[in-house]
Parts: sequence; C-alpha cells; structure tokens
Amino acid sequence: MLSSGSKFMPIYKISSETPTSIFPSTAIANENIPKMSAKHVQMSFPSVENQNTISVDEILFKPGRLTRPKKICVILRGPPGSGKSHVAKLIKEKEKEMGSGNPRILSVDDYFLIENDYEEKCPKTGKKIPKKEILYEYDSDMEETYMQYLIKSFKKTITDNLYDFIVIDCNNNSLRTLNEFYCHSKDSGFMPYIIDLFCDLETCLSRNIHQRSVDDIKSIIDTWKPTPLHYIKLDVSTLLENVIEMEDAENVAVDENKAVENNENDSGNQMVSEGGNEDKDIEDDSNDGSVNTTAPCVIRFLLVRDHAAMKYRANTAG
Repeated sequence: MLSSGSKFMPIYKISSETPTSIFPSTAIANENIPKMSAKHVQMSFPSVENQNTISVDEILFKPGRLTRPKKICVILRGPPGSGKSHVAKLIKEKEKEMGSGNPRILSVDDYFLIENDYEEKCPKTGKKIPKKEILYEYDSDMEETYMQYLIKSFKKTITDNLYDFIVIDCNNNSLRTLNEFYCHSKDSGFMPYIIDLFCDLETCLSRNIHQRSVDDIKSIIDTWKPTPLHYIKLDVSTLLENVIEMEDAENVAVDENKAVENNENDSGNQMVSEGGNEDKDIEDDSNDGSVNTTAPCVIRFLLVRDHAAMKYRANTAG
C-alpha cells in the first residue's frame, strides 16, 4: 500500500546492452541484418584477398564489360619471350569480336624493325628483281631511346583522344617506366590494368623469336621488380585456355576430315580393287573352266542362269 503522501515513481528497466540507435525500429533493423558467408561471394573486384587481381574476362566479356570503365589502358610487362605480343593480339581480337572499336597497340618492338633490300631471281626470265623485307634487329644501345619514343607516342595517343582502349607492349622491367605509364593513364581518365607475364629463363628461351641473347634475358629476369601491390592486375589464364581449346578443336576437326577422306579413298580403292578382281576371276574362268563364286557379279549371273534353266525345264516338261 502506498501512503497518501507518497508519489508514484515509474520503474524503468535499464538494459546492459548498448543500443545501436536511439530509435527502437532502427536498432532492431540493424540487429537483423542477414549475414552471408564469404565463401559464396565471387570476387569480381580487386581486393586484398585476391591480391588486387581480377580476371581479364571481367573487362572483355559480358556482363563485366557492360560496367567496365569507359577508357582502359592495359600495360603488359614481362621478359623477352614471355608472350606479351601474343596476349596483346588476343585482347585486340576479343575486343573486335565483342563489337568494340579497334584497340591501339603500342609496342617497343616496332622501333627495332628495319627495312632490308634484297634481290630475287625470277624463275622464268632469270632476271634479278629488287624486293624489300621487314626484319627485327635488336640494338641494346638504342633500347632506352626507343623506350622514350614509346612513352612519347603513348602520351600523344592519349592527347589525340582517338582510342578508348590502349595496350602497351614492352618489357617494363623498370618500375620507373611502369609507374609513368600507370600514373599518366590514371591522370588522363584511363583505368590502368597490369598484366604481369613473368616466367623463367627456359620458357623465355623456347619462345625467343627475336633471337635475344641468353645474357640479355637472364639479366632482365635476375633484376626483375615485382608489380606494386596497389596496382590492379589482370589474370589472362582463361583467355589463353580458350585459345588452346579452340586450337585443339580445330586440330580435331582437321583430323576428322582427314580420316573421312582417307576412308573414302580406301573405299574407292577397295571398290576398284574388287572390280579388278572380278574381271580377273572371269578371265580365269575362261581359261580353266572353273567358276569363282566369291565375285558378286558372278554370283548374280549364276542365280539368273539357274532360274532360267529351271523355267525352261518346267515349260518343256508341261
């Protein structure tokens, strides 16, 4: 019982938990946020977990290409023989297949190309015909100069604003040149991506189409600097796998066509051979009086002859 002089004091229950919001509805909503396991999340964006690397499919194929940056600069790096030029051509071909504009490939190898004059003897007249050919001639003394030419051409290409997709093809073993390409791309509104094709000496030598010396390639590999972690990198393994699968499929198709042709030729030869054997069997029959019943045409002849003889005997008997 409360006394007449006492006042009613409401009792509030104080929760030990700290509310996430002063509004109860918001607090409850925050507590009921559904949680998703990280194992079911496919990483299609650069992060620490995937070492700042995404698949090249994310920018080349749908649906990723629908939301990709408008302007892209792909910077290839790797020692001579690592496959940079091959990957650059694959990217260009895929872009054209997807209906995009023609990407611009800037390669330092173009500066080592020379025009060679030579003469070729005409097989009919015997006269010497002057001709020209393009050869690759590496000059170590001019490499640094040509790299500066490439950087200058790259900056001019961006300034001219004629291409939204640029591919840089050079060793980029120096972080100085790599940083210059990367930073200038970003400052000019392009999204730079790095494709690192570093591989061992043995692999590079097996693909050494430009006949670079072993010491040159080994020196680049030994002094190689890894790509900075904050640079966004592209994984091109799926692109290369698709090319290998297509080549295998083409080889299988060619092999099947050859097999069909061989079977047709074998069948034709067998038919000709059988026909020849039949003629030979008939000729042998005329010589020795015996009949080879293995020849199809001879078997048909005997059946017709016997049927005619039986019919003749039946008529004469009646």
